[in-house]
Amino acid sequence: MIALVRDGVRTIDKARLEHYITTLDKATMKTINQALLASIGLKKQEGQPLVLCLCSICANQFYDNPAYMIWRLDPDQKEKDTCMYCNVRQGFDYEVRNK
Repeated sequence: MIALVRDGVRTIDKARLEHYITTLDKATMKTINQALLASIGLKKQEGQPLVLCLCSICANQFYDNPAYMIWRLDPDQKEKDTCMYCNVRQGFDYEVRNK
């Protein structure tokens, strides 16, 4: 679940929701998802790599998936940042490409 808040976009675990207000059809959700990806810089240009900050647990999801190639963008990077997938753990920058 993604929530738009005053200072940006945050993810929320569905288990924390008490009840649903409404649901949206697939076409509307596709439009919203494309807008979110573009607004937070995750929509990549064709042929360009996707650069993500990932903790080791979330990075393993790409390593374990035969559809992707993944490697550290800067192996010497020391400073960690918040993982762009889980928004909980700290991680490093990775380049992700489709095989």
